[in-house]
Amino acid sequence: MRGKRLQQENEQFITDTNSEIFYRYPYLFDFLYLLRRKEWSPQDIVSRYQLTPTSITLYLRALEMLDYIELKGDDKYRFKDQGRFIFEEGSKLDTLFATRFRDEVFSHDVRPPICMGRIAITEEQEEKLANEVYNKLIEFDVQNKSGEGCKRLRNVLMTYTPGNQIFLADTIPNIDGELLKAISMANEK
Repeated sequence: MRGKRLQQENEQFITDTNSEIFYRYPYLFDFLYLLRRKEWSPQDIVSRYQLTPTSITLYLRALEMLDYIELKGDDKYRFKDQGRFIFEEGSKLDTLFATRFRDEVFSHDVRPPICMGRIAITEEQEEKLANEVYNKLIEFDVQNKSGEGCKRLRNVLMTYTPGNQIFLADTIPNIDGELLKAISMANEK
């Protein structure tokens, strides 16, 4: 119970407006993500992505407009929240993340530690799967095949790969004022 409460306290749901902006400008989300990582300073991001001073200023201003940071002068800021980002399930941004995540996961030639075919499992049991992976699969399969219950068969694949960052865009490009205009227009809706 305590762990669940702590997890919820460290979650930051992305608003519909911000989700739409991040979907249209995925590199802005990537910039925010890198900025929040302790091992990346704004100067590191500028150097890695060869950003102009104007672009870094615009990125920071965009994040302020989206209410993620409070600017305190040139390149100085304070985060308003440190929670883990949560995408609305099924949103365009969630779909983009899932696609990029899948591409990253399957870019590694790693044998999955669990690979079982045609397991009998209900939709409700699929939800439990996230918490009780391997042992629950065996338990449900035996239970469902020996009774009158579920005849619905599912293929289940679970794998672990290096925990590489999942970027939504291929790079963080230099930008102009169009991003700020788009955010202003979205905020006016």
